[in-house]
Amino acid sequence: MLLPRDVIQSALGSVPTASLQGRVSRVAGLLVEGTLPGARLGMMAMLDGRVPAEVVALRDGSASLMPLGGVGGVGAGVSIRASASTPSIRVGPHVLGRVMDGWGRPLDGLGPIGPVRGQKSLPGWAESPRLLEALHAGGVDAGDTPMPLDPDPLNPLERGRVETPLPMGIRVLDGLLTTGAGQRMAVLAGAGVGKSTLLAQMCKNTAADVTVIGLIGERGREVKEFVEKDLGPDAMKRATLVVATSDQPGALRIRAAKAAFAVAEYFRDRGLSVLLLVDSLSRVAMAQRELGLAIGEPPATKGYPPSAFAIIPRLLERAGPGPCVSRGDVVAGGSITAFCTTLLEGDDLGDPVGDAVKATTDGHIVLSRSLADRGHFPAIDTLRSVSRVMNQLASPEHRRLARTIRGLLADHREVEELATIGAYQRGTVPKFDRALDAWPRIEAWLRQEVEETVGWAETLASLGSLVREVGA
Repeated sequence: MLLPRDVIQSALGSVPTASLQGRVSRVAGLLVEGTLPGARLGMMAMLDGRVPAEVVALRDGSASLMPLGGVGGVGAGVSIRASASTPSIRVGPHVLGRVMDGWGRPLDGLGPIGPVRGQKSLPGWAESPRLLEALHAGGVDAGDTPMPLDPDPLNPLERGRVETPLPMGIRVLDGLLTTGAGQRMAVLAGAGVGKSTLLAQMCKNTAADVTVIGLIGERGREVKEFVEKDLGPDAMKRATLVVATSDQPGALRIRAAKAAFAVAEYFRDRGLSVLLLVDSLSRVAMAQRELGLAIGEPPATKGYPPSAFAIIPRLLERAGPGPCVSRGDVVAGGSITAFCTTLLEGDDLGDPVGDAVKATTDGHIVLSRSLADRGHFPAIDTLRSVSRVMNQLASPEHRRLARTIRGLLADHREVEELATIGAYQRGTVPKFDRALDAWPRIEAWLRQEVEETVGWAETLASLGSLVREVGA
């Protein structure tokens, strides 16, 4: 898909002294090769004045470029023009409520995405006093800001800590897998077990100020359904979607993922709490595999080259608490809480991408196909899921209640199959009897309708009531 000239020009930058010129020497598979003296990795270029491309490899005086659009008509001898400007995306408060691609180009048919100048509030912001306060105080400027797609990492010792719970409005998450503002969580699941529905539920129920959603490598049909059916107009008021569908080049899918993180960083740097949802990191890794194999990287585990695993921590480390001290335009106190899905092949928890994501995040949520098949939603397998920072977020009483329910769930899982086939005799093991008796109440508490929102205080109160009801 060819991008409008003004979007390409913005991506390339417009500093004449930084412009580099070259020629295409050959087009080989996914790559375009040519001479481009002075080229550097990551530079944006334009082929034949119309096709955007990214410099992805340099060898023996030639540059390899990955086109970000259709290459029809591109052949040996056509021009290459590149810019040394830093790849970035322009972000401002006007991106809220919009759907865009990795270039910042609108996909929702609502007109150009541009700065809101001289405007004291934005449509749909009246429901969010914190956003309005930040806007009026100048924390969120009314113009737009270029945010780099590959920023320098924050000093880990200058970041804040994950100390405050971030209510998600979902009982099982808030009660048994408590998440903190600035935490990074993986959502591990096979296809068709309710990942997108869970993400939409988080977006609608979260206490975060802003939600940024990256739909990477999704089918085009699913994007429209997610926006109109799963998300709905109310949740869209304080959300931004960055989309790259599965038919787009791998480099464009990677750019969209980086753009989603850049949008989240913009609002974090204004002192706001941001919920970042990425669906899915597996498709980002697949896009990087496509790119890495094209430039000659050796395949490793399941055909993934080393760069496919290297991109995962580079992205995930951009989430988390923001700086704890204000500096320049950056306001302290912001955070990015990330939930990133990983598509497991054959529901295999040993999937290499899933392992890499689990090793980088602060916890993971496993979605169970057996629960989904029984109509149990959200289909979260509580015993195989963990929040690694829950102990520092929850009160001693909250932790006690959660341990009690998890213990009953573990006992029930141990005896469930035996009880189903009649191989367990009631009265043999008292703890198994308690677990079997408690299961109907616990299962009812774990279930939650998509339209149902449960407040933090209500979740803790119902968790305490549940423990008392089961007599534990």
